[in-house]
Amino acid sequence: FLAALVVDKGLIFAQKFCEVCIFPKLLECSEGGLNWLDAKSRLQYAVVHTCRVQKRPVEMPQYRLEKSEGPANRRTYTAAVLFRGKRLAVGTGGSVQEADMAAAEQALKNRSGHIVLPEALKKTKQEM
Repeated sequence: FLAALVVDKGLIFAQKFCEVCIFPKLLECSEGGLNWLDAKSRLQYAVVHTCRVQKRPVEMPQYRLEKSEGPANRRTYTAAVLFRGKRLAVGTGGSVQEADMAAAEQALKNRSGHIVLPEALKKTKQEM
């Protein structure tokens, strides 16, 4: 979008657009930490941070569907999130995506020494 704006209106117009529309929103988001992200994104951010702090190659969390129960129209899914082969947490939900999100949220709450939370994730929603 910004590239098209530069081509269409020029660099100065695009810079003013960023100053008025984009930069204030970025500042607003950064002051509140990263809690505006969904749980899977926050967990991925924490895992990448952990790998960098530990000076190890970046590894991503893995999600595994463990079971699905119930009739097709009211199925409940259970998913686990793993990091470096260790199970961090389990979550359930009405869809695989909801179960993954619940597992990621639980992993962020538990932490259990496997992941290091960066400062941006330590801010709670009450602090915003």
